[in-house]
Amino acid sequence: MSQTQPPIVLFHYSHSPYSKKIIWALHLKGLPYHSVNVAPLLPRPDVEKFAHGYRKIPVMAIGADVYCDTKRMLQELEDRFPEPSLYPPRAGTTDKVDRGVTDVIAYWTDVSASIMPKLDRPFAIIKYFPILPLILLQGKMFPLVGALIPWTSPLFSHPRLINDRAQLIGRQELNTSKAIAAQPFVKDQLLPHLHTIESQLRDGRTWMLDTTVPGAADIHVAMELWFAEMLGQAATDGNSPGGARDIWNAAAFPLTFAWYARFVKYTAERKVAVTKITGDEALELARAHPLREAKGATGLFKLGQRVAIVPDDYGKVPTRGALVKLDETEIVVRNEDGPVPVHIHFSKIGYVVTPEAKL
Repeated sequence: MSQTQPPIVLFHYSHSPYSKKIIWALHLKGLPYHSVNVAPLLPRPDVEKFAHGYRKIPVMAIGADVYCDTKRMLQELEDRFPEPSLYPPRAGTTDKVDRGVTDVIAYWTDVSASIMPKLDRPFAIIKYFPILPLILLQGKMFPLVGALIPWTSPLFSHPRLINDRAQLIGRQELNTSKAIAAQPFVKDQLLPHLHTIESQLRDGRTWMLDTTVPGAADIHVAMELWFAEMLGQAATDGNSPGGARDIWNAAAFPLTFAWYARFVKYTAERKVAVTKITGDEALELARAHPLREAKGATGLFKLGQRVAIVPDDYGKVPTRGALVKLDETEIVVRNEDGPVPVHIHFSKIGYVVTPEAKL
């Protein structure tokens, strides 16, 4: 790591699929990092001192600059540490980089469209499976894979976890019995996505975008398979319904699973040093490094204006602060309510900015 850069601190927990994205990226870039292990459900006091309301995981801090949303984290890692790039050129070229295509893949695999509220009767099947509005109206992979959670397994059956996940998606309660009953329909919706991945690899390419080494596009897709496999293992261990091993397996999708094995091997061979620290130690690292300058505002907002930022999909807890930057790629606010003043960074896409007084 460059001697001029503060240490990278990642707040995460072991079963977080989005955290895997950042860990893989750090491995690909050869960047050692500091790890703060946090709970899989609220409260997370160590995270709150940095992110001030933001409730998703992971959160990344570099000094007193705090990054929310994995797309923004990947961008920051690329900007600060450009080599090796997360956006390698196509095989046989030096300048053909599919940066836009990679971003589109992220929007496909991730959740970025608004999760729908519970609807009365958009079509008859919802009478029986009220979880389906958030699935069928998304067209994204992550909510489909996530809907295959084995809710009766020991890993996911704790009432506090179920209640936390209900609050996360904006519901008063989560009916896990109906969620489990809906899983055959979820798998039917997931299958076209799985065939899309298999088709992309059918020409014999090694990596998703026919590059010589894996990049961000591979990270985005690999997260879905990692998550599905983790859910499948939890279902097997708990003898519980859930996961997708009956439809998403090496026999049905041999190219996908061969690619995934290559990717896991490649990243495992490049594992970096990880220093486990506490939340208080992360605060000391933030105090030791000044905030990066961040300026620029456009549109309806002014520098210094008090604003609130919420995700447009789920986990809609506002993060408040004084606006220090707003451009076509990111939103940055300054928050001085905690033990250390921080700049909190969000992607422009996927987040809504509102004047604080109107929220």
